[in-house]
Amino acid sequence: QKHQKDARHQLKERKAMKKETKKQRILGGLTTLPSVESPGQVTSPSGWVSKEDPMKEVKNQQERDRRGQLAMYREKLRKLLPQTQEVEKVATVTVLEMARQYCAKLKHQVDQLETDQQVEEEKKICLLKRMLVLTSGQPSLSEKEASAEEGLTIETFFERFEVEM
Repeated sequence: QKHQKDARHQLKERKAMKKETKKQRILGGLTTLPSVESPGQVTSPSGWVSKEDPMKEVKNQQERDRRGQLAMYREKLRKLLPQTQEVEKVATVTVLEMARQYCAKLKHQVDQLETDQQVEEEKKICLLKRMLVLTSGQPSLSEKEASAEEGLTIETFFERFEVEM
């Protein structure tokens, strides 16, 4: 009769094991059910005992959140860079180096555009002076000064252009 009870008990255990999921079996080996409350252990609402210090858990969660934010910002930066928009995974160091290079390129473009704008402003001033002289009917500068300024303007005008081949 004892043998029959053992057999029934084993059969019930096997049925219960089949119902358990793989994850539950794995977690069952790593965690323990609370038997007696210990001062260092904290019981979760599900009844499992946490083996870690609550303060350590808080710090770990803060670190996970911090890393998550860094990953989010790195991904935003990667999507802004023209070289990495089409690539799915790029190392952090590569993203930062490409961002540095792209910023340097943009700064160079801004400097070039500011120089071009200054040249265009100077051309505009010269052309406005010429237009004023031509439309007023009377030269405001002596003929000698006007021709000297015109020669200088034409020379400097063409010297400012860079020819790329």
